[in-house]
Amino acid sequence: MPSTPSYTRTILWLDPQQVAFAHHIAQTVPLKVIAWGFPPGARPSADDPSEAFPDAARFDNPRRILRDNEPAFFLQLSGAPAADAPGDGPPSDDPEFMEECRDRAITVASLEPTPATASACSEFSHGGAPDPAHIIPLIRDTSAWRDAAEAIEHFGPIRTVTISCRAPARTGSLAARLLDAMHLFHALLGLPESIDAAHAAPSAPGGGPPVTSRSLRRIRGDLTANLRVGLQRAASLTVSDRAGQWFRGVTLLAESGCLRLDERGFEHHDPEGALIDSSSVEPERLHPDAAVDAVSHTLRRLLDHHRPPMAPIDHRTILAMCEAAVLSAATGQAESPQTILQIARGGL
Repeated sequence: MPSTPSYTRTILWLDPQQVAFAHHIAQTVPLKVIAWGFPPGARPSADDPSEAFPDAARFDNPRRILRDNEPAFFLQLSGAPAADAPGDGPPSDDPEFMEECRDRAITVASLEPTPATASACSEFSHGGAPDPAHIIPLIRDTSAWRDAAEAIEHFGPIRTVTISCRAPARTGSLAARLLDAMHLFHALLGLPESIDAAHAAPSAPGGGPPVTSRSLRRIRGDLTANLRVGLQRAASLTVSDRAGQWFRGVTLLAESGCLRLDERGFEHHDPEGALIDSSSVEPERLHPDAAVDAVSHTLRRLLDHHRPPMAPIDHRTILAMCEAAVLSAATGQAESPQTILQIARGGL
């Protein structure tokens, strides 16, 4: 296991419903929260941040709080809009905010996709631009995935992939679950030719009709998708931010059998059902809540400067896949992530 870092001076950006979640993460990593911020107009819920973080100040302007304090870490749990951020985005959508974090050597991590469109990635791709925030927690960064690396390498050509990422809303939006699933899919099979998705939206407050959206940042509920990756291959995913229990897992099928992986470990069975290989990471749990455990493990690794830096992700490609799924769910037709990528690059 990675060494436990000393308390890291941290600024939090969160929704009111995430206070208890943030408090558990801060205790587990551990983090010293010196300031916290809500989106404009947000009202505290039953959990009071001033009680959870009694020594921390509240802020409304993310850029100003950087200048008035000396944080080492900015943790963004919410994708809700912030003052001065472009569009309807959180602090890390703002290239100037991210540039200031870079200049002050402040690590930035986000549970939410940021930026939220493939086109917006151009703000972070020109010479001298700051890197986007670290997206956490990704299933590819888990101990279970690292333990299964050799088994996956020798698994053979993958015939079928099924991915599931589901969780309660306090642990992140549907966009966060979708990005995690697409990132894993891309690592396994690359860019799909097309994505055919369906969306089950939650009812509006007060029992109104379900709220649908073509915006990755605003979509909520459940989403399923079939991804076309050529002949003789099948791929699907299910994601939800209204599922109650945190779960992330993948099932792979090939001529060598079935490999099932989740955050507790993996099992590889041959086509007749005999166990070939397995691994369990249960003894490494940091917290009984699976979501807190997942985020805390990733943050310890990110903030441990004695370990190699975490690999960056291809934001533009993964976001194009996410946008294709959201668009398909709205249009009822299969959509091409390659087309969205070309538009984002100014090619169409």
